[in-house]
Amino acid sequence: MKTHLKKLILFALIALFSAFTFVPPAHHIPEQNRFVPAAQYELPPVDTLSLSMTSLTASPGETICLPVTASGFEKILSMQYTMVWDPAVLRLNGIDKFGLRGLGENNFGTHMAGEGKLTFSWYDPNLRGESRKDGSVIYELCFEVVGPNDTSTGVHFANQPTIIEISNALGKFLVLNATDGHVKVEGKG
Repeated sequence: MKTHLKKLILFALIALFSAFTFVPPAHHIPEQNRFVPAAQYELPPVDTLSLSMTSLTASPGETICLPVTASGFEKILSMQYTMVWDPAVLRLNGIDKFGLRGLGENNFGTHMAGEGKLTFSWYDPNLRGESRKDGSVIYELCFEVVGPNDTSTGVHFANQPTIIEISNALGKFLVLNATDGHVKVEGKG
């Protein structure tokens, strides 16, 4: 039994000793695998839709309209976003000059207009995608200038509460290239 115990202790010592000292070296892994070519990924070009508003100067109490014009409006199937402005300077008075099939007042959420937010959502009712010449008016926002002289506000394309999302008939999402409008209040009121 002593012999058996000695063998067992010797075996345990060898196992313990080898576990901490005789660890085989890590394999050398080459930086580049010669057998598998390196993969290169390129992102496809991103299509953009440009929407622009004008900038102008207005007098207190005046009614002004800012057209929204488009460039690159090719086979657009749907779009949505939010328009934002300072309600202490401008009060939404109406939406006019609808330039797309199926576009009307019902495409605009005016429930937050008193806070300076207007939500927008439109899709082509024919589900084919609409195209327009560069510079075409998509719609026009009309405001009453309620701010005093020496005030101003931007009229911005925004991502909240309705996120910016534009898609075309090819199933691609487009990036919005926006030129915001700006109104400066100056003059007789």
